[in-house]
Amino acid sequence: MPSVHTRQWANRLRGYAGLSVGPGMPPSGEFRDEAGHRREVDGPFLAWRAGRRGAAVESGGPAARLWSMLLDHGADPGRVVAALGSGEQGQGPLLGEPSGPIEVWTEEELSSLHAAWHLARLRGREEWRRRCLAAAAWHVENIQPDNGTNHPWGIHVFIEAGEADASVAGAMEYHAEFMLHSSLVSAGKPDVLSAYILEDAAECLEGSRH
Repeated sequence: MPSVHTRQWANRLRGYAGLSVGPGMPPSGEFRDEAGHRREVDGPFLAWRAGRRGAAVESGGPAARLWSMLLDHGADPGRVVAALGSGEQGQGPLLGEPSGPIEVWTEEELSSLHAAWHLARLRGREEWRRRCLAAAAWHVENIQPDNGTNHPWGIHVFIEAGEADASVAGAMEYHAEFMLHSSLVSAGKPDVLSAYILEDAAECLEGSRH
């Protein structure tokens, strides 16, 4: 049962999402954002949002592969979620230490975190859920939220981490607030992709995403 605080967060995220997208199915797999960009992860993420099924892909980056695992209920995610055990005793970021431009790495890492949280719940893997919480703790300690992406991937994991451990609740809340702010700063509302991400995060917090 979500706490009052978690439900309040879910309502906030859904309210901001509603500034940019209305009820109904997400756009097709040919989606491009307001700047005409299309990322590798957009297709499997939006297919997940639309409830479509498909085969898990074996190529591409870890985030796209994790999201595609959600479309294929028979897929064995072990090859990809082996990353969940990276770092000493399953600590640190999911995908290993940052490499390359920090914005690009953070986008891939947090999108992977978002998908891994779904996989943990759907596959009933408590150890994966704990791994996601540990990754969120690492981010709060090591990555400034303004160094990352304006897409609020995994925002709900930080909120859940604060719920799970009162000693870090303030830091997790700040990180989540900054992620939300970053998704709104350009236009006073989220871009369309961010709106769908916020909707999905709200459903995670409510426990209503299947």
